[in-house]
Order: sequence, then C-alpha cells, then structure tokens
Amino acid sequence: MKRINELSNNSLVLVDGTTINFECTDADCCASADGTWESATADGLITDVQLVDVKEDEEAWGGTQMIAKLVVMHDQNPIAQARLRADNGNGDYYFSVLSVFVNGEEVGKILESYYD
Repeated sequence: MKRINELSNNSLVLVDGTTINFECTDADCCASADGTWESATADGLITDVQLVDVKEDEEAWGGTQMIAKLVVMHDQNPIAQARLRADNGNGDYYFSVLSVFVNGEEVGKILESYYD
C-alpha cells in the first residue's frame, strides 16, 4: 500500500515516486480526451481505486462525450479524485481514447468515446 505525496493538475505522485497521469492515446480529427487530478490529501494509505459516474454527456455544440471520475480511496474515504473526459468530435463523427500512465508507461485504456 502507498501514500500520496503530491498532486498537480496533470499528475498524482506517490511517496515512493510513482507518478500517475492520463493522456489521449488515440483520436481522429477534432476529437480529444483528457484527465485532470482535482483533489488529494496525503492522509491514509491507498486501499482501493474506483472508476465511478461513467456516463455519456451531450455537449452544447452537438457532440457527445464520455465522462467519469477516478477515485482513490483509503478505507471508505476518497483521498484523491480525477475528472476524465473523452469526446467523439464535432458532430459525433470521430473517436478518442484516454489511457492511464504509471511512471511514463501506458498501463491501459480508461475511457473511450466512439461515433454512433
């Protein structure tokens, strides 16, 4: 189990130096994906990580996007949270993929949005 050391908009850094961030790893045309860390406390060991509130959201200009939160937990208490987003571009014709990276290496896709 590890503890959180510091947080920036782009990265969550654990006390052992492990860095966790998000990048858009695939997209077409004007579609995009991103993830930002919004809050963290250094109290408590990390006991769980949950992807929550995954839903499709209609954007004002006619596109759709997938949004979610990644919550890092200590027991039943959230100690860090990231907001994730992947859209399918102007007019819903494209796609994007958001992946999570640990120490600069891609460990997997976390959120995707594709055209209908």
